[in-house]
Amino acid sequence: MKKFTIHLDAVLVLILLAAGLVAFVIFQHREQQRLFQQNLDLTWELQNSQTRNTQLQRRLTACRNDQASATRP
Repeated sequence: MKKFTIHLDAVLVLILLAAGLVAFVIFQHREQQRLFQQNLDLTWELQNSQTRNTQLQRRLTACRNDQASATRP
C-alpha cells in the first residue's frame, strides 16, 4: 500500500492560494459595489439634468410666447 504524505511547503502554498483567492473575491465585491453606486448616482444626476432641461425649455417657450404676444398690436 502506498503511503500518503503531505509536505509542509505544499500546505503552505495551498493556504496562501486560498487566502489570495478570498482577498481577490472581497476586492472584486467591493469594487462591484462601488461601481454600482456610482452608476446609480450618475443615473440620478442624468435624470435630474434632463428634468431641469425640460423645465427650462418650457419656461423659455412660455417667455417667448409672452414676449411675442406683448409686441403684437
